[in-house]
Amino acid sequence: MSSQLHYVPILPNTIKPLTYLDNPMIKAAVDRLDSLHHEFDVGRAILSILRTHFPLEENWVIVPEFLVPERKKPDYCIEQYISNRPHLSIQEQFRPKIFVEIKSRTGDDTEHALDQATSSLVKTVDTLGNDFSCFLIVVKGKSIGFFEYHNDRSDLMEDGVRHHYGAISFNDPQEPATDGRPHYRGVGKVTYQDEYTEVRLRDQENVFLDLGVHDVVVSQVLDWMKNNSPLENPRGRSTWDKRSLLGGMTSV
Repeated sequence: MSSQLHYVPILPNTIKPLTYLDNPMIKAAVDRLDSLHHEFDVGRAILSILRTHFPLEENWVIVPEFLVPERKKPDYCIEQYISNRPHLSIQEQFRPKIFVEIKSRTGDDTEHALDQATSSLVKTVDTLGNDFSCFLIVVKGKSIGFFEYHNDRSDLMEDGVRHHYGAISFNDPQEPATDGRPHYRGVGKVTYQDEYTEVRLRDQENVFLDLGVHDVVVSQVLDWMKNNSPLENPRGRSTWDKRSLLGGMTSV
């Protein structure tokens, strides 16, 4: 999926900040996705990007094919090593933060990739406990989508929160304006669907960004995910920002 959108500075009259595309190796890896369509080509690009935002020196580790109870496995899991809590077990010291699903440019569509990712997280997130939620990234070719994933799907529905099998697009206008997350309009859509009735609720538009065009916003979202957690649940209706689809977002 290619984007026809162009970079617009989020703050007027500012110089474009440095991003992963200023690294010649990473730029080459991203540019190659225009002509190379294999999944490992996508993996080369996205892993290079993720390692710039989640470096080993800051106690981040990227685990391939994270072991989950389900047969399908997320392609990668970004974990944070918690070194300052000696009471934690060795397993608990490595805290999963973000799951990543990748697809080749010519492979399954982005919605199918999202389906596969959410189906592989149900028991995993239950096992992790805590907030029963995590961040999820879906990458297909140069297209990247950011999501929150929540296991308490019935609570989401009761609170009137639309989702796709527990996944809520990061740029969804349901998301609160008060938590400081970057908002944007990308391209493409995801259909929100009730897993119990299989009723299509609505399409969430403008979900995916282009790694080669929207590098500033991609970097901002990754940094925000690094320093924040998914919104706690249950989310009451009064908690949500009821802006229109076009309100309160940043064009990229």
